[in-house]
Amino acid sequence: MKVRISKKDVIWSYIGTLMSMGANLLLLPFLMYFLSDEMLGLWYVFASIGAIATLFDMGFSVTFARNITYCWSGARKLKKENVEFIANSEPDFHLMKNVLVTCKIIYGILGGIALVLLLSAGTMYIKYVSRNVNSTVPIISWLIYAVAAFLNLYYGYFASFLRGVGAVERANKNTVYARMAQIILTVVLLFCGTGLIGACAAYLVYGTVFRLLGKYHF
Repeated sequence: MKVRISKKDVIWSYIGTLMSMGANLLLLPFLMYFLSDEMLGLWYVFASIGAIATLFDMGFSVTFARNITYCWSGARKLKKENVEFIANSEPDFHLMKNVLVTCKIIYGILGGIALVLLLSAGTMYIKYVSRNVNSTVPIISWLIYAVAAFLNLYYGYFASFLRGVGAVERANKNTVYARMAQIILTVVLLFCGTGLIGACAAYLVYGTVFRLLGKYHF
């Protein structure tokens, strides 16, 4: 099967990128209004550590998307160099399944390493920076955020799968819808007085929604 990229795919790619980059900016006024200075500072720390965690991807998403495209386009064997194709053939779903299983294993390992570091070194650091806060809110919030960061990293392979079969528009729509769910839920929870815990819970929902949409459409 041929993979075709349309104008809609390009447009939704821009929208998805802007939504991903602008989500925190859209939430900033609400976070500044509802969170205390200490909790707002912790949110920035969480976001910074979460951004570092995404680096554990190490470019695997692009590599897997490319290999999925090869399988979808009729590849019969993936090599270190070059690919064996059969022109105008149906996808080799057995080969694709092997790539998907490999992808899940690698992302599971990467996500697991990231989670261990977040829960160990990350927790120690959060305890240090929040040592003057007489509350369990920082730690509870951090544990939720760490799990969310793990899920976002681990289930990122669904975006690679969708892009690999040419469903670029759908992959970016999933990002937009998941970010919208996060933004709306964050605002609602902040209004309900949940504070930093609510903001972290909404971030967890983002990863969950993204995963469910990706799995459903793929």
